[in-house]
Amino acid sequence: MDMSGLDTEREIDELESREHRRRRFGRSAVWWTLGAAVVLGVAFLPRMASVPAVRERIVARLNASVAPVSVAVDNWRLRWFGGQRLDGLRLYDPVQGLTISIPAVDVSNGLVKLLPFGTIDAGEVTLAQPVVRFTRARAIAPWETLPATGVVEQAAVRSAGTKTPVAARPFELPKIAVIARLVVHNGQVVAGGSADGDTTLANQVNASLRLNTWDQPLMIEAACVVPGGAGDGTVSAKGQLPTPRLLVARAFDDPACTGQMALTITGFDLQQVRPLLEARTGATWGAGGLLDAEVSVRAAGLRETAVEAEVAITRFTFAFPGFNPSPPGDVTVAISAKRDDRGVAIHSCAVKTPWVLLSADGRFGSLSTGAVPVGRIAVTGGVDVASVVRDFRPLLNLTPEARMERGTLSFAGVIEGTEQARALRLKATADNLIVFYKNERVPLMPAPRVTLDIDVPYAGPAELNALDVVLPFAQISGSGRLDKGLVSGKIDLTAFSRAYRNLWTACPPMIGQILFQVAAAKKGDRSEIRATVGVEDLAVEIGVGQRIVVERADNQIAFAVPMDAGGPILTSGVISGTITSAVSGLALQTGAWAVKERDVRAQGTVEVALGDGYLRLSEATLISAAARVSVPALRADWALKDRAAAIAGEAVMEADLGVVSGWRRISREGVVPSRLNGGLHVRLAAENAPTGTRITLASALTNLVISAAGQDAPMRERRIALSAAALLARDGQTLGVESAELATDWLAATAKGRVRDVTGGATASLTGTLAVDYDALSGKLTQAGVRGVTVSGKPAPRPFECAGGLGGGLASLRSFGAAEGSLGIGEIGVLGLKLAAADVAFALDEGLLKLDYQPASGTGFLRLKPLIQAAADPAVLEIGGAVPILDRVPLTQEFTDTVLAMVNPLLRGCVVGSGLVELHVNETRIPLAPGAMQQIDATFAVTLREASFTPTGTLADVLDLVGIEHRTMRIPDTTIQAVCRDGRIQSEPFEMAVDGHPIRFRGSVGLDQTVSYTVELPLTEKLVGRTVWPYVKGQTIRVPVIGTLTALKLDSDAGRKEINRLIKEAGTRALGDAANEQLKRLLRER
Repeated sequence: MDMSGLDTEREIDELESREHRRRRFGRSAVWWTLGAAVVLGVAFLPRMASVPAVRERIVARLNASVAPVSVAVDNWRLRWFGGQRLDGLRLYDPVQGLTISIPAVDVSNGLVKLLPFGTIDAGEVTLAQPVVRFTRARAIAPWETLPATGVVEQAAVRSAGTKTPVAARPFELPKIAVIARLVVHNGQVVAGGSADGDTTLANQVNASLRLNTWDQPLMIEAACVVPGGAGDGTVSAKGQLPTPRLLVARAFDDPACTGQMALTITGFDLQQVRPLLEARTGATWGAGGLLDAEVSVRAAGLRETAVEAEVAITRFTFAFPGFNPSPPGDVTVAISAKRDDRGVAIHSCAVKTPWVLLSADGRFGSLSTGAVPVGRIAVTGGVDVASVVRDFRPLLNLTPEARMERGTLSFAGVIEGTEQARALRLKATADNLIVFYKNERVPLMPAPRVTLDIDVPYAGPAELNALDVVLPFAQISGSGRLDKGLVSGKIDLTAFSRAYRNLWTACPPMIGQILFQVAAAKKGDRSEIRATVGVEDLAVEIGVGQRIVVERADNQIAFAVPMDAGGPILTSGVISGTITSAVSGLALQTGAWAVKERDVRAQGTVEVALGDGYLRLSEATLISAAARVSVPALRADWALKDRAAAIAGEAVMEADLGVVSGWRRISREGVVPSRLNGGLHVRLAAENAPTGTRITLASALTNLVISAAGQDAPMRERRIALSAAALLARDGQTLGVESAELATDWLAATAKGRVRDVTGGATASLTGTLAVDYDALSGKLTQAGVRGVTVSGKPAPRPFECAGGLGGGLASLRSFGAAEGSLGIGEIGVLGLKLAAADVAFALDEGLLKLDYQPASGTGFLRLKPLIQAAADPAVLEIGGAVPILDRVPLTQEFTDTVLAMVNPLLRGCVVGSGLVELHVNETRIPLAPGAMQQIDATFAVTLREASFTPTGTLADVLDLVGIEHRTMRIPDTTIQAVCRDGRIQSEPFEMAVDGHPIRFRGSVGLDQTVSYTVELPLTEKLVGRTVWPYVKGQTIRVPVIGTLTALKLDSDAGRKEINRLIKEAGTRALGDAANEQLKRLLRER
């Protein structure tokens, strides 16, 4: 029996089985290898992260995220199960001038416990021998330049390319709990850059901070040694801070936000504060004295605080930058006080300084929850005014010539509470005040004093028992209740300014008197309150060349307040009243305005309902020569729990622009402002709507006439109308602009959009269209006497969009706003050039306005792509680039007589035959402000191509001077390089060939059209004759040209003298040559 086939099948099965086992082993080997690689990669990951190249990349990415703060690490060692170590850690903050250097940072736990799973347990983090170094800030000059914070603030410079930073998100704690103990071992604090070199502020700094998850209090303990000239001092603190979660949430009103801290200071030499102040402010301060203090503070949210403090400073002295130090004196402060939801208890309070003595004690609070506060707190003390003036002069803003020889201010105050009423009694008197200005005593009579005595019963009206304020320039007195009382006073501004303007630098020159009186009397169930304020002969100098003058003003306010049981009904009653004001001889003068009104009157009726939450104004008018404003009815409802804020009513204004325009003053630069005439009518209305308040605006300028100085004819506008409709949302934060239209005889603009955060930054986002009727505009230009410019066409409206914050005004919009769109420009004829219709595109972003206008002109183009720095003040126009502004534009007579004449004034008046012109502009800066011509900085080149001229005028006279034919002057390709600086256009020397003769031009033309030019011409055979010509061939003469563009003056006499000199010299040479030839002939004959 043949079994070969069976053996073959067995062999095949065995081969397939072996192949299957081999493939399975291969796959297993691959997977085991990958698994081993992953395990090894994870195991060696800390070591790989510790490689210098990897470490440097990690640090670089960290620096990019925390800039401008920079971080540097010399080395680190990371391990999964052992401790971590960083060597040479350095942090630098250039803004704060702060450098932190830590030689070694040790973390006791391994990376396994630092993984964000469950709880992160960092163990003990030890900072070994850290050094905190403060660098001296930028130096400042006088004390007055210090900001209110006492820290020199660095001004943020905003470049054109920077973007507005996005507001940072609020910091949030990680959801994973963290446990750690931070230990500082043997640290040091140093101030550098002071006049005395580096100063050690503190050493042997040892501290610990215990963090037990985010919901456990922070435990802190710290101590350090402070070196000093009188010996080393010590500072120690120990206590408990609120939980990190409450601190981050700033939940200080939470009763669970509890903490306590004990601070002990012994032998602290205050001279150590000087280097720190210098490092933070950049100024040189003075400080001295020995400080000892024991302070203990306990707090439970904002509802309860307890303070126990004893502070003593021996021989304390200090000095503001640039001032002499104060005489040494002892300062002691002892206080023991507590405040909780029941009231305030002052167990003891005693303050003794060279300037102030103060003592207080007592308790004022409720005995049980819900009870009225009872008790008594008394405060007494005195101020040595002379010492305060001597040592705190920079804060008082006194003139250097003022000094106080002696004087004291005594005060005593009491707050009392019984079950029936609360009371406040205050009395302050100034005694023996002797003040000098330039060795002349300043009168301070009568002596200043203040007395205030007021009772506030819980049932009944408050009663002013006594009010008596006596100052050398003012008196105020009064007493009574809301239903029967009188308060009156007088302020003599003339006496105040005359006696004290020399003492107080902030006091402006002023004269006049202010009289006021407030009287209350009960009538029926209401109390009528009448307030009168009168002004006589008031004049105040509010600045250089700026003043306010009021010959007489009478202002009266009369209110009726509903009363019940002697007290006002504020929750359900309505307070109603009238306001009347009459001002005579009003004058307000500023740098740009000189407002004058002989008679201004205002009146109106007001109702206020505090319970219902509204204010109603009716029949209100303001009448003057310039304007009339009327408010027939206006009601404003403020937000209540069940109601949003709303406003309804209307206001109308009519103004005479002729009167308002007459108030404008000539500027300091001598610029005469434009005069306006016409009428302005504005109507603003508001009404309640289901979703908010609907606001409509309708305004119109009629018969507007604008007359500018130097203008032949005024600009006239029959009517300019502006209308808008908007909806203010119930929350008062969003204003939806449904429509806005501006229309004139030649301009039409529409817009719609939204304004968000109305009460805050007021960010607007609008879209709309712009359209100009150039046919109508052409007529306006003709009426205004504009010559040489023609416009025509009526392009369709073009879209635009804009966005920006309105809160900062126009300057903020220019700097941070954004806009993009286009405007159709019709056909324009200017300087003999015909510009085809084209669009101008504009884009405003981050203070930079880009324009793009490229109309065709003949066979060429005008290519205007300027950049305007709109955020600058004044704005600056920048033009430049490789593309020419004028690109092969036909040369015209008008262009030659105006633009080309500024680089070659002799071409003015020459008859243009043909040719093309190109204009390249580089590095051009033009300030857009009146009188800024001297600041224009421009570099440009004018290229003439295949141009031909027929010389006339001054150029013809120049050519006639040297005998050059000038029928036609052909210029194939000539480039004129020029620079405009300091108000003059300086052209580089250039040549033009006339009838084969090269003529060289050089000089400058002022923007005021003054000319200082020189023409260099060759002598011709026609001028000097055939005999002399060989001796003067190639020689040139220089002829000055001065005057103005419209009246050039050629110095022909100078040219002729130069020609005669050259001819004489040539004749002499010619005679000498002839004599030599005759002598040679005689010698040959001999």
